[in-house]
Amino acid sequence: MKLKMKSSRLLSLIISLFGLAAVWSQTLEQTEQVADKFMEQGDYYSAAKFYSRVYFFADKSQLGRINGKLGMAYFGKGDFKRAYNHFDVAQKLESDDSTKTEWFLRKTSALILRHQYKLALLGILNYRGKFTSRQQKNLIFLKGTVYFAEEKYDEAKKTFVQIIDPGDSLALARLDSLFTKKNLMRPNPVTAKWLSIFIPGLGQIYAGDIKNGINSFALNATLFYLFARDAVRFSFTESFFVFYPWIQRYYQGGYERAQRIAKKKRRQKRAQVYHGVHEILM
Repeated sequence: MKLKMKSSRLLSLIISLFGLAAVWSQTLEQTEQVADKFMEQGDYYSAAKFYSRVYFFADKSQLGRINGKLGMAYFGKGDFKRAYNHFDVAQKLESDDSTKTEWFLRKTSALILRHQYKLALLGILNYRGKFTSRQQKNLIFLKGTVYFAEEKYDEAKKTFVQIIDPGDSLALARLDSLFTKKNLMRPNPVTAKWLSIFIPGLGQIYAGDIKNGINSFALNATLFYLFARDAVRFSFTESFFVFYPWIQRYYQGGYERAQRIAKKKRRQKRAQVYHGVHEILM
């Protein structure tokens, strides 16, 4: 009798455990679905939080997929270091060639956004996985992006051209029109600085900031005039000690500002070129 009762309890326990496992599995699946919804809504913080819960309890067969999704969530958050780490794990665990390559491409994008261009290029040149036609196109685009970020514009252009159909003369012409010295190298910050050293305000005008250029010229001209007037009216030494600190501040500040404006303007123009390339190719 006791033996039958023990057997009955053991059977009930086993059934309960299997039932609990089924419920727990369903709960993990539902948690992942919630995280997927957050991803669709662009709430990457919440998505990462829920994917992390799934990751903690997932079995080995699920880890590749969950690491990839975690990488996407962190990528969306702008945490490219964590995104890279999860993409790297996902790539190693994935058995499907196409998905493995997808995680590699994502991992490379994270490296580029972390400004680790040499490491990204090394990975691109040494990767031996299988690609779909879309993935091959993305790989070439990433390679061109690395060259562009490193200011190797000739190499970038040669790489981007590989994506364009040789018969698509319009796309080739549009790409040529973007890769010009005017778009990529102007305004020159050094030129802007020296122009404002010789004539205050001229560097700002050259860089496209006409209003600040005129203000800088007027302010410095007024200070030099007052300095010269008081040097004649009173004494050079007295005038020097009165006006030199102001002249140094606004004269030096003027040519340094001209250099900064030129750098900012050139960055903006290069960004416009890159976005133009993206529109043509992708």
